[in-house]
Amino acid sequence: MVRFLGILQLIFAAIASARVIDVSDEDFGAALRQDTPSFVLFYSWTHDAVPLNGYYSDISRIYEDDELNFLRIDITENPKLAERYGISKVPSVVFIRPGSEHNAEVLQQTPLKAIKRKIRHDLGIDHTNEHTNYPLKRLSDNSFRLGIQGKHALVLFVGTCTNCDHITQVFRQIAADYKHNKEVAISEVESSRMDSQMLPSVFSLSKYPTVLYFSKEGSQIPLKPENYHGDLTYEALTEFLESRGVAPTGLFGQVPYIMKRWFRKLFGTVLHLDL
Repeated sequence: MVRFLGILQLIFAAIASARVIDVSDEDFGAALRQDTPSFVLFYSWTHDAVPLNGYYSDISRIYEDDELNFLRIDITENPKLAERYGISKVPSVVFIRPGSEHNAEVLQQTPLKAIKRKIRHDLGIDHTNEHTNYPLKRLSDNSFRLGIQGKHALVLFVGTCTNCDHITQVFRQIAADYKHNKEVAISEVESSRMDSQMLPSVFSLSKYPTVLYFSKEGSQIPLKPENYHGDLTYEALTEFLESRGVAPTGLFGQVPYIMKRWFRKLFGTVLHLDL
């Protein structure tokens, strides 16, 4: 039996992703990130462990460019954490919100489906749609606070407006340029969706499209947005961000972005280029 478990662990190590962190009762707190949502897979070494952990690693790879923390713990060797979170069966997944390991939720669905649903609906990260290459995050009433907390956030609120689709395309372009800056969140709220109807009241919105900017300090509770009153063009919005000290990424990484803006200004209008 011991030899069998050893073989399982070797197989598991071969398929493990560097994105998944193995933790114990002792180092669990240190593995949590203060500003990052965490998923914790509780498992034991059974015949189901290898495929399950393989799927968990696959999920971590899908979201490797997003600010998510994937942990796992073997409850056979580390029973204290399972007891703390009330884990009565394995496999189980616990979702931990940023800020405290006590702000946690045991996901009740099938573990892998529950993770994807939580990421999509509560965190506003969806890699299943056709705009995967444009990391514009869709936020809702539930995911809004987590989606912008601790970041420079530019949020587009859209409704049933004639030019909202065009503005969304502009925001996708901005999101693509800023995707490597982990301190920036370029997001959209569809106010006509059932899961996003409280936010317009919270921010006293009366027309669409509306753009709000949250500085890193203003994205903390209580939220302190700044209304954007400029043109809804790529150039105007990116210049606004730059005026607030928000750049796409480090100095070296800005070179392609600067060249792109220069090329757009020279030729984009004439050639109708969608860069």
